[in-house]
Amino acid sequence: MSVNQWTNKWCESKSIRSRYFREIESTNEMAKDEFSRDDSVDLSVYVSDHQTKGKGRGGNTWEDGGKGSGLLASLSFKPDQPPQPILTPLLGLALYKSVNEVWPKIKWGMKAPNDLLIEGAKVAGLLVDTLQQGSTIRVIIGLGFNIESAPASLGDQATYLNAHTAGEELTETIWYQFLDSLHWNFKQALADGHMNHLSASVAEEIKAALNNNPNISEKVSKLHLDGSIEIGNQVTPWHKL
Repeated sequence: MSVNQWTNKWCESKSIRSRYFREIESTNEMAKDEFSRDDSVDLSVYVSDHQTKGKGRGGNTWEDGGKGSGLLASLSFKPDQPPQPILTPLLGLALYKSVNEVWPKIKWGMKAPNDLLIEGAKVAGLLVDTLQQGSTIRVIIGLGFNIESAPASLGDQATYLNAHTAGEELTETIWYQFLDSLHWNFKQALADGHMNHLSASVAEEIKAALNNNPNISEKVSKLHLDGSIEIGNQVTPWHKL
């Protein structure tokens, strides 16, 4: 089974509505198309072994390393309150915390605004969309995570999980542990994402994760509570990165 099939099984075990596809144009577009159908549930999950038109940030595409080689998922949450701009870095931190909980020996890092790294190479990415129709709001989190291989076109700029687990086999049990952690951390991020500012402690956590990138020429000197990143004398809002 692929991790996407495992993810679908995990959803069933948690009574979370999910849909699994062997191939689809885009899980994010499917989640958007089913916006109104999702209105009555807190979370719907869409997973596919391959996307023909996978979405990335800013109109970019998401490539996979082959059918079933990684997680391709969109999680459609119904937040209790309208999210604010700090939600995106909070979700990035949530993913970072989850992988560190399950695979603590791997050298993880974050790259703003939406990349998860291993030893400076991209292994996963997030795409966050907020949709509103009347009083109904949904946050759709697209997650691509290279597990068994990485896109060859990206060369050494990308990597995959199994290349860094010291030969330890990824089992369904371990994958469920990751999904349990991710579900919890995403929900916590969404619970805090309606606020205008990060807490000082969370800002320090995000700053540390960003500085765990060996490719940066200059470390982040400060993560402002509104999510802006300060490097040297330059301050850049998170959404402009």
